[in-house]
Amino acid sequence: MIRSNLIRFAAVLGVTVAGCKAVEGPARTHSAPAPAIETGWHLYRSETHRFSISLPVKWSVFDLESDADMSAMTKLGATDKDVKAALASASGVPNAAVVAIDMGPEAGKLRPTLAIAHRTGLSMGAFDEDAVRRYKLGIQTSLQPNASLSKAEKIGLPIGAAIFSRVDFESKEPSGNLVTESYFIPNSDETYIFRFACSEANEPALSQIFRRVVDSLRLR
Repeated sequence: MIRSNLIRFAAVLGVTVAGCKAVEGPARTHSAPAPAIETGWHLYRSETHRFSISLPVKWSVFDLESDADMSAMTKLGATDKDVKAALASASGVPNAAVVAIDMGPEAGKLRPTLAIAHRTGLSMGAFDEDAVRRYKLGIQTSLQPNASLSKAEKIGLPIGAAIFSRVDFESKEPSGNLVTESYFIPNSDETYIFRFACSEANEPALSQIFRRVVDSLRLR
């Protein structure tokens, strides 16, 4: 149930963008120098979607437009039902281009995941102080009863301003409640959405890692 609610929430993010005015947001390509890759991390670059990020080495990355990567995802899911559920949730995000999953042995049943969605030809409109209000309204009116928006705020990233949001999902499953942390990043007439998901119990340790991943984002 939690996995399907995650997909519904991801759809809300897409609706939030699509319902906005066709006014270009800030252009931030080449807006920051490339960061140094941390020890124990690796660089992932998407030529198709024109971005690069750094991730911990234990995170496996899959390009949803690559036949080889899709085949690898299928094989992983066939051998581990928890990995299969995590990948299905992440790849179910509308307009998802890339998914990543923590394959470390300590990840647990609710494996941390990242879904990166890329939408072109759309913008959230002028990225002003009212942008957060529009963003919050779009999410709050569409969340399922077991989900609540606990935070939505404008933040600064190395490449420029973005919106950060946090949603809590209540669950009666043994694996416990789930949390998503999303970063909404406009770039001219396109948007990038980074949606991280993990168990509520593991979020304190993972939240800083999620932010470091997004801080490493560069657009080309």
